Amino acid sequence: MSLLKISARRHAGIALGAFLLLAMATLQAEDIPLIDSTNPAKGWGANNGAEFPGAKVSLVADPAVNKDGKPSLRLTADLTGGGMYCDMSRNVKAMKLEVESVSFWLKAPGLGGLTLRLGDGGGRCHQIKLKLDPVSDDWRLVSFPIARFFEKRGTAEAVQGVAQYQSWGGLKGKPDGWNGQLQSVSILTGQKKQTTTIWVAGLVATVRSGTTDWSCGFEDSNVLPAGWKSEGTVKVAKDAFKGANSLALERVKAERENPCSATTAIFPVVPGVWEISAAMSVDLESPDASYCGSLHFEAIDASGKVIETMEIATPYGQKPWQVVKKQVRTPLQTTAGRLVARINKTVGTFRLDDLAVKPLDTTKKLPAVDRIVLATAALGNLFKPEDRRAYTISVESTRALSEAEQVVTWSVRDYWGGEQAAPGTVTVKANGKNKTRFRYEASVDLAAVPLEMGRYYEFHAQVPLSDNEPFKNSSGFATLPIAATKSFPPAKIPFNSRNWDGRIGEYIRLADRLGVRWIGLWGDNNMNLCKELGAGVVTGCGANVGSIERKGKDWEKWTDEATIRKAVQDYFAKNGAYPQKPLGVVFGNEPNITGEHLKTVMKAYKIAYDEVKKVAPETVVIPTSVPPIEEWFQAGYGEIGDVYDFHVYETPESVRQSIKDYQALMKKYKCEKPIWSTEIGLNSQGLTRQHISGDMIRKFAAFFAAGGVNIGWFDYLYPDPDGKALGTSGDSFNMFDSRYCKYAVRLDGVCCYNLMNGILDKKFTAEKTWADGTYACLFRNPAGECFVTLWRGKGRADLFLPLPGVKEVTVIHIDGRRTVMQAGGKGIGLTVCADPLLLAFKGPATLPETLGESPLKIVTAPVRLMRGAPGVVELSGTAEPQRVTLLAPPLWTVAQAKDNPLHFTVNTPENSLAREGDILIRVVDAEGAITSELGTRPILTGLLAGEDHFKP
Repeated sequence: MSLLKISARRHAGIALGAFLLLAMATLQAEDIPLIDSTNPAKGWGANNGAEFPGAKVSLVADPAVNKDGKPSLRLTADLTGGGMYCDMSRNVKAMKLEVESVSFWLKAPGLGGLTLRLGDGGGRCHQIKLKLDPVSDDWRLVSFPIARFFEKRGTAEAVQGVAQYQSWGGLKGKPDGWNGQLQSVSILTGQKKQTTTIWVAGLVATVRSGTTDWSCGFEDSNVLPAGWKSEGTVKVAKDAFKGANSLALERVKAERENPCSATTAIFPVVPGVWEISAAMSVDLESPDASYCGSLHFEAIDASGKVIETMEIATPYGQKPWQVVKKQVRTPLQTTAGRLVARINKTVGTFRLDDLAVKPLDTTKKLPAVDRIVLATAALGNLFKPEDRRAYTISVESTRALSEAEQVVTWSVRDYWGGEQAAPGTVTVKANGKNKTRFRYEASVDLAAVPLEMGRYYEFHAQVPLSDNEPFKNSSGFATLPIAATKSFPPAKIPFNSRNWDGRIGEYIRLADRLGVRWIGLWGDNNMNLCKELGAGVVTGCGANVGSIERKGKDWEKWTDEATIRKAVQDYFAKNGAYPQKPLGVVFGNEPNITGEHLKTVMKAYKIAYDEVKKVAPETVVIPTSVPPIEEWFQAGYGEIGDVYDFHVYETPESVRQSIKDYQALMKKYKCEKPIWSTEIGLNSQGLTRQHISGDMIRKFAAFFAAGGVNIGWFDYLYPDPDGKALGTSGDSFNMFDSRYCKYAVRLDGVCCYNLMNGILDKKFTAEKTWADGTYACLFRNPAGECFVTLWRGKGRADLFLPLPGVKEVTVIHIDGRRTVMQAGGKGIGLTVCADPLLLAFKGPATLPETLGESPLKIVTAPVRLMRGAPGVVELSGTAEPQRVTLLAPPLWTVAQAKDNPLHFTVNTPENSLAREGDILIRVVDAEGAITSELGTRPILTGLLAGEDHFKP
């Protein structure tokens, strides 16, 4: 796409603040104006291109046409009598400008191109024909990066939007590129046999070094700063973080569907690393994190086109003032930027103050390698036990790589960063191009790496670069059997799914791969795929009654009874021959309505419900998801569905409370039905996948223990073809890393698989919190197969879990690691902490009244362990020392003291990149079966240069 392509509508109303920052910005005096604000025509002359006779030219200041109060020059080129062009020009030799770029605002009705002529200090004239796309009658920003143009010519990083470049003249012996200072500026226009008029305003020569700061504190005025745009209610108000004023975005319920945003004027930005900070507070209605305020930074190229949008923060709910800081790397083509604040989906107030954008490093060269794509033949990198485990490494670079740079180092690590084998190398070979990027590929077979079934791992790769730090990437994977849920009819398995976009085939297949049996779709898209997979579906019913909630387009038509009934009939007539059973249909999503509009919504839902049950009585109707609100029950919520549905993204306790409140309302209004949740999740931005996985286990337990019947964890994936979404609020929900659309499983994806395939058809049976704070939730089926989730709220404890009558127990750790233990009809020894354990066994439907003493305890263990330095693990207890072993990550060394077999020394390699060490202490019986398993996980210190702490 052309660098000079620009949306004129987008820039309507943006002030000259793009390059002449106004009162609210702090700007070094490096942008030199070339149009005098008091005498615009001063220094400028006009030329009729006399070498092609017949043209007439006029150049005047035009007070009737200005750009945000800044004066313009009007150039008229009359070629009706002949000629090829006319121009406006200025000699700036006396200004001694060591120039980086020239920029100006242009109004050129009907014009698709423009020509610049720039004279340099070597006497050479450079002529650049620029594309103007699309054609527009409005003002547009044009910026030509002189220094970058000559630096990047002929490379994959070349400045785009240049239709033609020519040069001539110059001093003998001078090179063809740019030489010395800017001497002259000319703007040429004209169309054969036509009269063309253009206006130019705010022309500046930029001599900055790229270290410009921009800030805004809203103290100088009670109105928005010059050049800002707003939608909805946006104002400068009191209640500031600093000083007297702040920016307030406000939206009330009546305006929920109307946009509410504030966009700053454009300010200068160059490629590099920048820090963006802001103080913000919110008072918003937020059923989940998507009902939020947001602050984004938009990187803009020389044409004014937004080339990348970067999320800075997405506050939600009720939060007092807090400062957010984020580092961003602006793309190579960046010449400017702006901030955009919005209220998304919800109502309330979003305040901002003390905005600042400052450069951290604009000198470091961008790495030549701009992506490493890691992929396997297994969707989601979820290998089946019989699959060949291999990775394809695809390296993409803006230049050809040297032989040394083609040697890629790779390693396999556990979630904690522990290397599972010595790092290896592979040489990537040239394999054509991806657009302008050079592509190199190689394959790595992991057959020689010892890997456990069910455990989460990461494949890491890095490319050495001669002129920069190594470029790195990683990808999660696991080996998992086909989901056990697949052997059950979908109606027997209490798990559903919902995704950002229910039409994506990879989402549907991965939901099935994890074990979901009720897959959420959009409309009747992919019903045949679900049938192929043997899964039930949760979708719509043909009648778009959900649009009434948000008063969407044509919502009024869905209040008509005949329209609703016909749509339902048509839908089932079309799909009745092939929908996969069971079938669930959903009305609406998370409404926030009351009063008369609620009555309108409820009436439409009741009509749709009655018609669905009439034409397809076996269908499960899931009404719109709402919190337990009495007004809804008063309005007839109990009459529009077969179940109830609510969404929760807060704590496990909030899950319990929601169900408890629902149960009270059902009893009061005599309308008891099963309780579902089509979205249980966590507002997870900034949290580790370890934390998210633990929260998932606790919420599943809370949901079923409180009386819930069917649950879906949000979310799975969303396509990220350019690999830019990592770390954003939307990406943080995803169980699959979606960069480059390769969908690599994350730790919580493995955790979700273990939960669903552990619970299966089992029902909640009992829960217990013991005196020491240890909690367990027991699920059991009629065959006596049990599944237990076990954790502590705080701290850790080595304990004995009595399991009378139980023989064998499979213990699943939070990273999917499995240990088969022998209970011997008595029980097992365990370390229990905040990371939940999952236990599978066959046994009684009770939990023990008390916990016992572990036969072995950890007395001393390092909380932190220096790389390359020894750490001591000391044990005590009744276990026979000869039956005790300590397992450390591969490549670590373990030494057992000869005089004290319960004393171990562990040591990590000095160059290990592990964040933590996953250490297990096991006790075995006379036959070698494991009877106790304790654990500790020291944090490794002594960071290495360039240490990789990436957590997908």
